[in-house]
Amino acid sequence: MCAQQVESKGDLICGRCQSTPRAFTTLHCASVFSPLVSPLIYGLKRHHDKKLLKPMTKLMLNRIDQSELLKADAIVPVPMHVKTKIKRGYNQALLLAKALSNQCHLPCIELLDQHKPYYEQKRFNANKRELNAKNAFSLIKGLKDLPERILLVDDVSTTTATMHNCAKTLRKSGVTQIQGWAFSRVL
Repeated sequence: MCAQQVESKGDLICGRCQSTPRAFTTLHCASVFSPLVSPLIYGLKRHHDKKLLKPMTKLMLNRIDQSELLKADAIVPVPMHVKTKIKRGYNQALLLAKALSNQCHLPCIELLDQHKPYYEQKRFNANKRELNAKNAFSLIKGLKDLPERILLVDDVSTTTATMHNCAKTLRKSGVTQIQGWAFSRVL
C-alpha cells in the first residue's frame, strides 16, 4: 500500500498499513530518498529548476508500472497552502503533476485545497505528521463531476500522512480509486 519495503516476501503490506489503513489504494514511488535523488527534489522544491521535471517524470514513468495509468481518469496534485505557495512561488507537486500529464496524456486537475496551514512535515515524527495533516484538506468549492479514478501526485512521501489525508477528502467526495504517486519515498 504505502511502498514501504517489507521484510517478508509473503507479506506485501507493511505493519503500519495493516494497523492503520490508508485512504489511498496504492502508493507507487520511483525512487528511495537518497543522496542520489535529493538534488533533483531540492532543485525543484527549493530552486524552482524546471529543467529537472523531465528527468523526474521520465524516472517515474520508467519505474512505475505503465498499466497503472490505464486505471486512472486524471492526475491530481497534492495541494499547498496559499501562504506557502506565495512564499515559494509555486507548488512543486503541481509542476510534477502537469509534467506527468503532458507525458501520459491524462488531464491534470486541481481538486484539492489545503485550507489549514501547517508546519513543514520534515520537522515532525510520524504521529505529529499525521496530526499536522489531519483535516487540512478540502475539495475546491464548486467542483462537480469528479473523476472516479485518480493518480494523486506528490514529490516526496515520508509517512504518507499528507497523501492519506488528501485521499480521505477525495473519498468523501466520491472518488473510488486513488493511486498515490511520488517521485521519492523516505524509508
